[in-house]
Amino acid sequence: MVRSNQDFDLFVKRQQELAASEKEVNWEEVRDEWLKNLKSLYETIHSYLKEYIDDGSIRIESQPIQLTEGDIGTYTVDKQIIHIGPQAIQLTPAGTMLIGSKGRVDVKGRAGSARFIMVDKGALGAGQVKIRIADPKNPATMQPARNKIDWTWKIATPPPGIRYIELNKESLRQMLLEVSNG
Repeated sequence: MVRSNQDFDLFVKRQQELAASEKEVNWEEVRDEWLKNLKSLYETIHSYLKEYIDDGSIRIESQPIQLTEGDIGTYTVDKQIIHIGPQAIQLTPAGTMLIGSKGRVDVKGRAGSARFIMVDKGALGAGQVKIRIADPKNPATMQPARNKIDWTWKIATPPPGIRYIELNKESLRQMLLEVSNG
């Protein structure tokens, strides 16, 4: 039991050192990164629909809305509306302070809804869990994993069994067809 207490004491000490060494979160930077990621999504959507926008058969309108997120506070962000004839498909940002992702945009058409979600490029769906076993005798396993995440926008299928679909020209157009009953 004494050994166990020593191991725990070392663990607590290391965690305190980690907490002291980590810088405080700059919520303004978090918000600005989210806005940059959102702008990137909108630019991608525009590029995938460019030929239709250019010939006037699709029009995209931006409307400012207010979002409020915990530590970030209240800020203004653009909601976009894709007009295709009588169809109006709304892309409404939900925020960046979400578990397992770095942002979500809800898509709503007259026949249904969908979501864009910013997740790790390698993620295939929600509920994927990476387990890391800690060994008190090996200090390297006691520290949190610091793997770099390659964030990317994907389309999330409806629950249950949420899967992530790569966002490309074809998947975007298929999603727009589905939410508008095309």
